[in-house]
Amino acid sequence: MLKVEIWTRIVFYITLLSAVALMIISILFPPEGQIHTSVLQGCTILLLFATVAQVPDFIKAGHSIKVNKGDTQIEITKQEGE
Repeated sequence: MLKVEIWTRIVFYITLLSAVALMIISILFPPEGQIHTSVLQGCTILLLFATVAQVPDFIKAGHSIKVNKGDTQIEITKQEGE
C-alpha cells in the first residue's frame, strides 16, 4: 500500500510540474491573436487539479470537505471534537 501512495505522489508531482511548466512557457511565448476561452478553462482545470489531488489526504486526516461546482468553491474544515 505504501508503494501505491508513493507512486501516486510521484505521478501527481510530475503532472503538476508539467502543467506549471506549460503555463510558464505559454506566458513567456504567448500565442499570436486572441486566446480562446477553452484555453482559459483548461488552465483553470489544471490549477484545480492540485486541490482535488489532496482531497484523499484531507479525508484521512479527518477533515470535512464540501465542493460546489457552480462558481467552484472547495471548503475544507476540521471535524469538531478532534
